[in-house]
Amino acid sequence: MFAIKEKITKEMIVNDAIKMYPNTIGVFSKFHIDSCCGGAVSI
Repeated sequence: MFAIKEKITKEMIVNDAIKMYPNTIGVFSKFHIDSCCGGAVSI
């Protein structure tokens, strides 16, 4: 069986999404959203 992962929602903050799915940091970086200064904002 496969584990079901939590989905990213618009109510989450950027840092939560990155913690759940570390590979998303590249997507956020592409749109100039970093986990340092922009990490506490909602998606």
